[in-house]
Amino acid sequence: MFTGLFLIRPLLVKWIVLKTDWKNQSQRQFLLEGGLFLLGASALAWYNSYENYADLVSNSKVFLGCITFGFFTACDMALERQKLIAESPDLIDWNIESAKVAFPITAKLTAVAAFSLIFMTSIMFLVFLKDLYGFIDLEQDDYGRGGLLFLQELLFVGFVILVEMLNLIVSFCRNLKQFFHNQNASMEAVSKGNLDQYVIISSQDEFSVMGRYTNWMIEMLKKRNRELETARREIVVRLGRAAEYRDNETGMHVIRMSNYSARWQGQSNSLKNNVTSSCRPAPCTMWARSASVITSC
Repeated sequence: MFTGLFLIRPLLVKWIVLKTDWKNQSQRQFLLEGGLFLLGASALAWYNSYENYADLVSNSKVFLGCITFGFFTACDMALERQKLIAESPDLIDWNIESAKVAFPITAKLTAVAAFSLIFMTSIMFLVFLKDLYGFIDLEQDDYGRGGLLFLQELLFVGFVILVEMLNLIVSFCRNLKQFFHNQNASMEAVSKGNLDQYVIISSQDEFSVMGRYTNWMIEMLKKRNRELETARREIVVRLGRAAEYRDNETGMHVIRMSNYSARWQGQSNSLKNNVTSSCRPAPCTMWARSASVITSC
């Protein structure tokens, strides 16, 4: 049963998870993995009941064990999906109106811890109950061997649950490290004057809110820089116009040289920002010459 579910799983991931919006992909991945394990556990419980004539305690232990393993697997695969989403360079958003927490991290951690405790306690209880019935049927000379088997079963169940929890912690810390790396890389780029590196948004929790506000801040800085550059050029041009009243040849010459520089740069197939930067020396010269003319007035 589990083999068949594993074979059709890639098709289900393609139809159910990948065709939806990225905001719902992690949630659908969790529901898909959990649903597959639930279906497999139900089929296995039915088979043990009607084919192997298993008792209720044994059947419940197998069913709950499959569900517990499926829960940890679903959480891990949801975190893996979130990691794959974060690696996409297209998920950039600076709309602060959509900066809302759909599922807080504290709620996620609380839910995972609560369900892990419930599953672990339930499995331990069923294991203890089954072995207790076994102890009743044992003779006194077999108590030592029965106690050893009981201890081995408890250690096995505890070891499996511990491995699953450690794997889940590692996956969560990996995603957390990835987010902090993207956030710090963007802040470092901004501090060096690079305003083209944004934070990739890959979740709907507190980290997505931080990322959206960071991207909004970067976008506002770019807007202010453009406004300052436009104002600076306007001031320089107006000073040049003012200088023409006392020194017409100098003012017109500086403006002509600025236009010539931009046209020469454009004809050399350079980038647009290089065309803009080529005009800067001429206005600076015009500012200085204009200032000297205005001072002489």
